[in-house]
Amino acid sequence: MGGRTSRGREVITRQWRLVEALHGRRRGAGVAHLVQELGVSRSTLYRDIALLEQAGVRIGRESINGEVRFALHGEPLPARAPSPQHIAALVLARSLVSPLEGTALVGELDSLLKRATKAARPTVSARTRPGSKPAFAGLIEQALTKRKRLEISYGDRRTREVRARIVDPIELRLAGDHLYLLAWDLERRAPRTFKASRLTSARVLAAASEPHPEVNAEQAFHGAVKVWIGEPVDVAVRLTSEVSHLACEWPLHDAQRLEPAPDGGTIVRARVSGIVEAIRWVLGWGGDAEALEPAALRDGVLKELERALAHYARRGPRRVVSPIVRQPSRRIASARD
Repeated sequence: MGGRTSRGREVITRQWRLVEALHGRRRGAGVAHLVQELGVSRSTLYRDIALLEQAGVRIGRESINGEVRFALHGEPLPARAPSPQHIAALVLARSLVSPLEGTALVGELDSLLKRATKAARPTVSARTRPGSKPAFAGLIEQALTKRKRLEISYGDRRTREVRARIVDPIELRLAGDHLYLLAWDLERRAPRTFKASRLTSARVLAAASEPHPEVNAEQAFHGAVKVWIGEPVDVAVRLTSEVSHLACEWPLHDAQRLEPAPDGGTIVRARVSGIVEAIRWVLGWGGDAEALEPAALRDGVLKELERALAHYARRGPRRVVSPIVRQPSRRIASARD
């Protein structure tokens, strides 16, 4: 799924956490408390409250000693048989948040769907993605809700070495079809992002997690293509005319800029966090993309292409492989000149 779907999931998840933060608090919660608990800015908090109100959620405001407090208001809605459109919406929502399998949000949706499908037949079907680890997602959510430290065993992407880590959970984040945990790593004394599918174990500890107000999730992921956090770098990638019209459908970054290229293609420019995820994005376009800037991005793509080509040069008949294709370094060097 594209970037817009990922952003939609993140908004849904964030607003659900806001509803949970207000649920059961008769006197409501103050702005400062919500900002700290949810790890969002004041502007994001007010925007989410406005969106919930537009959706029909009744949220009351009360000023106590000069502090604005928000609380959920209203009586439960009367029972009503769901329409096919309601069920379709639930099915689609369930597919969007399937990487959150094991959390309270997905549990609520499953409960609603179970009751709804008894009354009417769905008009939309959606495939639940495999590979989720509901037990780990549930434990992470538990640690976040109870503000407890978490002990995890995490496998390295390349070496596959599994190491035990103790972290203070900060936020669950959906990127594409995968679930990530942003947490403070006690050993490294820095924020780190952990992919849930690489966890081999997770345990909620008795020790309380410490707040880390210096880590702003919204700012940390501002330049991320997906979830990579790193030093900002300006990149430029040329897409051929055959795929230029897809640049907005499969964006490199939300804040990317598109410029027409002399050959009829499009140059995509963006400031991103490091080049690791940008390299993968370029490779995803195959021969329809060329990394232009910086040199590290171009060299990184070339290195991956050479590694891939080595597999085919080693196993396939050499006589059917063009000498130009077998020597991408010379080809790209000529292009630079």
